[in-house]
Amino acid sequence: MFTVSNKIKFCTCKTENVEQLKHYWKLHQKVRKDNYMTILGTTICPTSMRDKNYKENNQTLENRLNESGAFDFETSFKNGDVIVIQCENDYLTAFQYTFKFKNKKWEKYEKADFELKYQAIDGGIVTSPLNLNEK
Repeated sequence: MFTVSNKIKFCTCKTENVEQLKHYWKLHQKVRKDNYMTILGTTICPTSMRDKNYKENNQTLENRLNESGAFDFETSFKNGDVIVIQCENDYLTAFQYTFKFKNKKWEKYEKADFELKYQAIDGGIVTSPLNLNEK
């Protein structure tokens, strides 16, 4: 198991597909109703059920997202923006955390159907993502 580092940093990167990275973030914004699309996929067990450190990791990420210097670029998020952060512990275990920007700050967000209402507009690599536990 692992815990998320409080020194985690969200960086831009030049890659075609951030999902090929081990640790990444993606920023999503709402799309117009007529731009919804159908998405098919495989269901997976939610991170909250697989990650023993879920509450601690979520709180660390929420705190870090709301600190200055968390991103390597000037930010201008809008109410309703959603950020998805993925950290991979090993090639079989990846954990996702989702936050929504509301009232000028990031808050934990339990995504339900946001994939159908949002599209990714930006993303990048996550640096210094983990503290490894010796348990």
